[in-house]
Amino acid sequence: MYVDQDVASEALPRNIILDGEACDLSTVSFDQSINDTDRAAIEALGEYMTANHPKVTLTDATIGPGGDYKLTRFLRSTNHKIPETAARLIDLIEWRRTWRIDELRFAQVDLSLANEHFHYGNRPIHGYWTMTVDSEIKMPVYETGFDGVMASVYQWEAFDRLHPADLDRVALVVDTSWATAIPHISHGTLMMGDVINRHFPGRYSMCVVVNPTPLLTLGYNLIRSFERSRGPKRMFVVEKDVSALQRIFPADVLPTFVGGTMTESYLPTIHRKFKECEESMPPAPDTLTGPRQLFARMQAPASATNILDTVKAGPAHNRVGRDRWMKLFLVLTPQELIIFDKSESIVPMRAINLTWVEIYPNGGREARKWTITVATIERDFFFAFDSAEEHAAWLAAIMEVVGTHEQQDTF
Repeated sequence: MYVDQDVASEALPRNIILDGEACDLSTVSFDQSINDTDRAAIEALGEYMTANHPKVTLTDATIGPGGDYKLTRFLRSTNHKIPETAARLIDLIEWRRTWRIDELRFAQVDLSLANEHFHYGNRPIHGYWTMTVDSEIKMPVYETGFDGVMASVYQWEAFDRLHPADLDRVALVVDTSWATAIPHISHGTLMMGDVINRHFPGRYSMCVVVNPTPLLTLGYNLIRSFERSRGPKRMFVVEKDVSALQRIFPADVLPTFVGGTMTESYLPTIHRKFKECEESMPPAPDTLTGPRQLFARMQAPASATNILDTVKAGPAHNRVGRDRWMKLFLVLTPQELIIFDKSESIVPMRAINLTWVEIYPNGGREARKWTITVATIERDFFFAFDSAEEHAAWLAAIMEVVGTHEQQDTF
């Protein structure tokens, strides 16, 4: 995004609004370099992780490309609050493992819609890249399914791969003249907004919506009222006079259909660079079976007794207090140990990723004889079973899934 200093000090046109109120666009400017405050916070974060999470390493292999630049984006997203940043980075590590982000490749995702309907600005302006979406594509529909979500995730991840050593951002411009009804905000759309906010902080800048219909404006206000924490944090609405966009962006990074002068999208070049970047990366699986199953489970969860990839399922007890145990139902899959309150439930209480955990066959805890401890980055989970046979069967099944990972001392 570009803000001319002379323009930024003036009153903005009334047809540029943020959540119904006029907004000074100069407030979304940012420091494009790692400053002294950032460096001090990075050092403090390293000390905090060593003291509180010694098994967690913050490297490209765990948090993805970017090094100190990625840490800076996460630190700035929490106003340099160290414990909150650490929690977000641990969440990022778990998400990247579960969804196998390092295995995402250009050939695995369908970017045909992006090539046809997305128009990328050919240069960054003060650290911002512009991406314009034309009126032929309905964004909420595009991101509804697994393939759309993974295509979007891939583009954000690939942007990190191409720009590991900078703090550049992306500003979206979306033509919504197609919207003749309140858009359907799908599970996938909400999930994508959540992914951007949680796992790519500092990369998304803002979204400028142009040509909104009355119904879209109504839908937008409703969505923002109920989903403020789930969607992108900055959204502007530009009414019919799209020339107001040139108060925000220079004309040469905007397509002609929104009043700019750009006639050829830079996106095909970006995608070519994605593929070139992957030539030095190790081969990855040809399918995304695991993430696809996870997405299907999240979108329409099966009952506890009807999960397709179940390895073992059955009742157990979970310690919820010093001397209190709660009866529950466990489902073991090749990726997770899923906890339900009962076998008839369709929404799990929690899912423990088993990629890297430590397993302890306690052999007794308090009044319970047959217990297993599952130690994760966040906490320890204590499970008890009703017989020695059940304890042995669950221990063997969990250990088989975990494999050799319980021997590792780094996450």
